[in-house]
Amino acid sequence: MTRGFAIGLTTAMLGLCVGCTGPSRRAEIPTGVWEGTGVFVLDKWTAQEEDQAATREAVDHGTYPTHLKIEPTTIDDAPAVRLEILSQRGGMKGLPDLGDRTHLILLLKRADDLADGRIALYELTKIGLSVSQAAPEMHDGPAGTTLASRFAINGDLVLHLLYQNGWVDRLRFHGDRVYKDGEYFDLDSGYIHWSEVLHRKR
Repeated sequence: MTRGFAIGLTTAMLGLCVGCTGPSRRAEIPTGVWEGTGVFVLDKWTAQEEDQAATREAVDHGTYPTHLKIEPTTIDDAPAVRLEILSQRGGMKGLPDLGDRTHLILLLKRADDLADGRIALYELTKIGLSVSQAAPEMHDGPAGTTLASRFAINGDLVLHLLYQNGWVDRLRFHGDRVYKDGEYFDLDSGYIHWSEVLHRKR
């Protein structure tokens, strides 16, 4: 398994969980603090190219507490949001580089409005990740691309996020709760599935 898989796993596990106060026609990503619990399932393997098979290396599962803070900010004088996620998830079998916690910071800047503002696309302008007690070191996101979309359906706000190739998070904001499901999959190295429920604290 590559180091990219391990780093991406931390990012995706914790996910961007957002609570909601009842989306309007032009719904925005809400701000506040949320806490909750997640469950993950992991299957790690190494592909054998010669016979199109794989050697399984580790299977793991667990539960973990999650914490999310979302704040308004600005980037180049334009409105943006800052998301900070902290998960005390413990170690994971077969992934020693992940440590036992994940601290993730993301900055999202709106790039496009569609359907009279009911749909929005966002650039991931900055990302920071730490799997130790050290503070996340911030890095620029990919320029010229949108890695997040926001829209409303059946009264709920939905936020889709892409981190790296193969990593996806889907967040549904329903009242004071956030339901988040996601996955990583790579045919050569394995997958992880996760689900989280968070409740608004303030």
